[in-house]
Amino acid sequence: MLSIGCPSIEGTDTDHFVPDADDTTTTNPLDADTDDDGLKDGSANSEDMNDDGLVDAGETDPNNSDTDGDGWSDGQEVNAGTDPLDPTSYPEPIGGVVVPVNKLELVASWMGLVTLAGLAALVLVRRRRSA
Repeated sequence: MLSIGCPSIEGTDTDHFVPDADDTTTTNPLDADTDDDGLKDGSANSEDMNDDGLVDAGETDPNNSDTDGDGWSDGQEVNAGTDPLDPTSYPEPIGGVVVPVNKLELVASWMGLVTLAGLAALVLVRRRRSA
């Protein structure tokens, strides 16, 4: 086991597992993307690029899906080529539609489309009955 007082984490290889330099971080070593923002923890894209467990300058927070607090996930911003560390830099919706990045957003988008289609059908049926 680790001799520095860190608890053993089931499923980790202690020959390769290195505890964070910052013991207050809460990333999940069994989840490649703890905050589900579309960027892997410790990725070259921006989250803990030097694998030291600290959120350094130029890195996004692997525990916060929207590091700059602008309403766009870090992954959405990296994929769109905008800066996930600058709240004034964010993706522009295409035709007013935000293209989802993660699975939850994709499911929510489809559910929204299905709901809108159902409401439109209901309105058409009611109009035909009243005519």
